[in-house]
Amino acid sequence: LETGLYLLAPLAAAALAVGWRRRRSLAHALPLLCVGVHMAYVARVGGDHFEYRPLDFHWPLLAVPAAEGIVLCAAALASASGRLLRRLPRRRSGGSVRLPTAGALAVALFGLVLLYASALQAALLFEGAKVRERIHGLLVAVDAEAAGWLLAAPGLRALNAVAERLRSQLIPHGVGLRFAEHREFAALKAGRWQPYGRMERGLIPADAVAAMTEIGIPAFYLPDLKIVDAYGLTDATIARNPVAWPNRARYMAHDRRPPVGYFERRGVNFVVFPASHEERPGHYGARYALAAGPGVWMSFHATAHQWVADRFDPARLRSYADPAVAERNTLTYANKRYVGDRLLLRFEDGVSNWRLEGDVFNRSEHQWPASQNWIMGNVGPDLLTTLHPTSGDQGMGRALSPEFIAAPDELLSVRIAGLGRRVGLRLLADGEQVALWRGRWRSFRRFEQPLGEFAGRRLQLELFDPLANRHVMINQALILRPAASPPAKPPPR
Repeated sequence: LETGLYLLAPLAAAALAVGWRRRRSLAHALPLLCVGVHMAYVARVGGDHFEYRPLDFHWPLLAVPAAEGIVLCAAALASASGRLLRRLPRRRSGGSVRLPTAGALAVALFGLVLLYASALQAALLFEGAKVRERIHGLLVAVDAEAAGWLLAAPGLRALNAVAERLRSQLIPHGVGLRFAEHREFAALKAGRWQPYGRMERGLIPADAVAAMTEIGIPAFYLPDLKIVDAYGLTDATIARNPVAWPNRARYMAHDRRPPVGYFERRGVNFVVFPASHEERPGHYGARYALAAGPGVWMSFHATAHQWVADRFDPARLRSYADPAVAERNTLTYANKRYVGDRLLLRFEDGVSNWRLEGDVFNRSEHQWPASQNWIMGNVGPDLLTTLHPTSGDQGMGRALSPEFIAAPDELLSVRIAGLGRRVGLRLLADGEQVALWRGRWRSFRRFEQPLGEFAGRRLQLELFDPLANRHVMINQALILRPAASPPAKPPPR
């Protein structure tokens, strides 16, 4: 409907039929065959991610046969009008009736075809740029406010209603995304990554490998970094990994996932975040910041602390998290600088001081299940998780930390990941829940909680997973104090 194929294809087919009947000519068969084969391919793969990309193939091939079809229709209409006029009784006035010529009819038909084949496309392309604030999700509406001139044409309101219904079905699956959406998304991404264009070359280690889901703009501004396309658009292994999602849940060109262990085999060891103008990392997953150029800081995370220490210039590097030493963990919260005071959890030393119930494991005690892939944002290799070593997400359980007491100016920081709305980590004060956090898939997120209002109360962390097909992970929990304050001795338990 948007590209006018519903008009152009019948017109081209009419030209082919008339050409064969009159001249035994198949001149228009090849372009129609090409269009038909490409349409079958697009239907087979489920659509096209971009708004008008099929038009790149269809419109040039259909232009000549469709134009000839318009001329043939005009000639047929002129001929039918002449026959009809001859059958009518002559007027007594003796005056003559002048009918439009076939050429004039062809021009008129061309204008109508152009209007009805291109109006929806024009409204979405040009008017859609004026109504960006009315984009809901990925759907740009064509309504009386955006394109009243369009809907005034006979039949176009009904045509647009059908197109709107189809767009509302396709766009949540990433099919036919609007040009305006791509433009704004690209501008947003470029603004975040463009400062790396001022970055000095050679600062990224040769063996640094990242995995990204949107590789075009970051790769352009970070040409020294090896990047694995996590969605498989430029990676043959991921592109051919079967999709397990049901069709109603798929998203065009973004639903492939790597085979289990593939990122490890490719050597993925580096996660880089958009550029920052400040020294402190602006992203929860970042453990390090690197002075990359004039006014440019690169926040990143790496899978091994020693690898970072060996490959980056210590004069340029800032480290904000360490799994072993509390004082090497720093962060900014509510515009105030905090430094680590004491680690509540260090899973590299085991979890004997935690009370574990059900299927809760320390990562060092077992191998990852076959369903688990690479994780990021963790501090140190070990973590506490309900991901079962053999049954994966089927594991369920609960874990309680030892009790601790906080001082009035202290801050709690935790890193958690996981999948599911009913699993997570909660803070208990005298057995009562006072804070709750939930993870997000395999990327560890950092959460902070001021402890002033709970000072002097018995505090505990509880990891909970009451459901199958879900899991939760905790990697670090520590108490921080304001950077200007001396280390505080916690009250006696």
